[in-house]
Amino acid sequence: MGKLIFILCTCLLSSCTTIYFRSKGSVPISYSGNPDEQQEVVIERKKDFYFWGTEPESHTVYIDEVVKEEGYSSLSKVIVYKRQDPQDTLIKFLTFGIYVPTGYTIMGFTKSSDAPVLEQRVIPQDILSDKAKSVPNFLNTDSNKPLVK
Repeated sequence: MGKLIFILCTCLLSSCTTIYFRSKGSVPISYSGNPDEQQEVVIERKKDFYFWGTEPESHTVYIDEVVKEEGYSSLSKVIVYKRQDPQDTLIKFLTFGIYVPTGYTIMGFTKSSDAPVLEQRVIPQDILSDKAKSVPNFLNTDSNKPLVK
């Protein structure tokens, strides 16, 4: 009975996932450093595998396409690694290996001007003034001054 449990646990916790990392050349990707590129970039993604990592047999990730999707025009000092997060291991265990999420991280450096612009939200003035009245202003030393005009 103990051997059966050991074999079952071994099968549930093992998987065979393969991710190939390639480049199409659409964005300059370099494994050496570029002095013009000083801003650090970390891109985290996941690929889904099924049936202990056998379906699909492999995934191909094009690094330059991922970098382009994130809004960067180049990447240097590239480091790519595959990772297995504790949450992914738990999901794999709870689904008995039927679903195996596998993460990967692409790290490198890009130009500061390449940083994607984050979406800015505009808050209507009437909502802002109501909220501002109820929140203490720690930066304003004169408490008698209104927070919002």
